Amino acid sequence: MKPNAFSALALAAIIMVSIFSPAVMASTVYGPAQFEREDGKPVRVNDSFSLDHVHENYTLCIRNGDGAINTSSSSFIFLNGVPVVGPADFNQNVDLIQKSISLEPENDINIEVEMRSVPGSQITLWIEDESPFITINSPSDDTFSSGTVDVSGFVDTLITSDISLTFNGITSVLPLENGNFSTELNLTGPANITVSGSDLAGRVHSATLLLDGDMLPESYEYLLGFDPPEPRLRLNHDP
Repeated sequence: MKPNAFSALALAAIIMVSIFSPAVMASTVYGPAQFEREDGKPVRVNDSFSLDHVHENYTLCIRNGDGAINTSSSSFIFLNGVPVVGPADFNQNVDLIQKSISLEPENDINIEVEMRSVPGSQITLWIEDESPFITINSPSDDTFSSGTVDVSGFVDTLITSDISLTFNGITSVLPLENGNFSTELNLTGPANITVSGSDLAGRVHSATLLLDGDMLPESYEYLLGFDPPEPRLRLNHDP
């Protein structure tokens, strides 16, 4: 899934394209916003955003360049008037910069991009919290059955790869529609289901469902059947 631009601000030195992420349970709370070097002197670009709920831990992330090309050697980034990233953090070999930050309910991001590379160099900036990048909505806690089961959920806007589903060792590709996925599986016994994908920085994220009844060893699961007393479903996320 590729991010979609919602606006472009053409300035003497910089083009800014901002992309908003989903508002509910998204890991990305701002961006991604792309800045591209043009001819002329660097200028400061101002942007702002607000949060309904403020958590303790946030990370400001910057992807340098477009893949392995068009990298920047220098940029300045200010958050609420405080410098958080400067030229010392950049060089042509740095692909991803990550900084731990704190946020307020109302935030003004003041960004000055001073790219000393050739025109066309780029950076992409976003802020993320600790929410999972991939969320499985169904099956829900303490519900599963043998036979056909619907597996559905959604991904964060940063997930740019195809989504893969691994079911008892067999991997298939899940199509995405507006960031949502859904498929049907035929369960014949204890099942381990993992949904995974890569974000625009190349990091791999996953969510796993372990449908194993009452946590007995696998041999007992098959002996007792797939619906033993006190069934449980465990949901694990790898951010």
